[in-house]
Amino acid sequence: MHPIWFDGGKEMQSLSDHIKSVNWTLNLNYWTAGKQQGCWGEWGWCHGVNGAALADDLLWLPGQPDNDKEGCVHLRIFTNGSSVGLSDRNCSSKFAIACKVDINKSILWNSVN
Repeated sequence: MHPIWFDGGKEMQSLSDHIKSVNWTLNLNYWTAGKQQGCWGEWGWCHGVNGAALADDLLWLPGQPDNDKEGCVHLRIFTNGSSVGLSDRNCSSKFAIACKVDINKSILWNSVN
């Protein structure tokens, strides 16, 4: 398993659709593999050899990212499981880590505390 990252908005929408279908009731705040990459506004995923820039079509929460002192990417799952979104958060916050597993070319979503 690896901390979760998203190739784009379609993959995030897939997670959102899955959460709706299973009536999600677990923790609502998760860390992802995302963080600032140097200058403010340059975000990337910490996976692969050099990481990868975040896709432009990701589902950020309204007004996010919004703070140059918050350098890590947080995944928010809304209480009713209606949607998901990303925000920037202080890296010292304590959240579970959402993980992504690729088994037989199927993506499974999981979380680890």
